Amino acid sequence: FNCSSLLVVKLPYGLERIGERAFQRCSSVLILELPKTLMSVGDYAFIGTPRETKLAYDRWERNHSK
Repeated sequence: FNCSSLLVVKLPYGLERIGERAFQRCSSVLILELPKTLMSVGDYAFIGTPRETKLAYDRWERNHSK
């Protein structure tokens, strides 16, 4: 989908899944934190997103793998 106008996205508490390629190539979307309720993230969900969004995903992945 076209996400070129997305800027800062706050994902809701209670969100459990982000689908495959959900934010792929959303070059302007900033997601600074993923909710603690998130259980799974689909493949390539954050490919082509800004560094800050990728860092939020990396933090979630580290915490989720414990």
